[in-house]
Amino acid sequence: MLHSIHSFFLFCFHYSLFLPSRTSRILFWSLPLLRGRVITVPGCLVLESGTDSGSLTTSFARAVAPTGHVYTFDFHEQRAASGREDFERTGISTLVTVGVQDIQGEGFPDQLSGLVDSVFLDLSQPWLAVPSA
Repeated sequence: MLHSIHSFFLFCFHYSLFLPSRTSRILFWSLPLLRGRVITVPGCLVLESGTDSGSLTTSFARAVAPTGHVYTFDFHEQRAASGREDFERTGISTLVTVGVQDIQGEGFPDQLSGLVDSVFLDLSQPWLAVPSA
């Protein structure tokens, strides 16, 4: 006889508690607020600059699943590589592409121009990236 069933579903903010912060951490309680400011519904294509721990990227990916995609960019190769590993471990690597590019200096890749639904700029000088977004 079945007495009880226990299940635990990890929400995006739970992931943010366990992901290592490489520069600064977006606090888990601010994820819904930030994601609410960016259009993220299933099927959307999102550009993000400043991957860091990947907690916001994870939140975006879960929101655009199963048919959307998140392209996240970091200028630092090691942070980008660590992000790729984290996304693989958390099971969202099919929803996220990690690129190495200085978005402030070089802008977003031209092949993504006109295709995206939302852009999130986590940069010290975000106005430098706006023309390519």
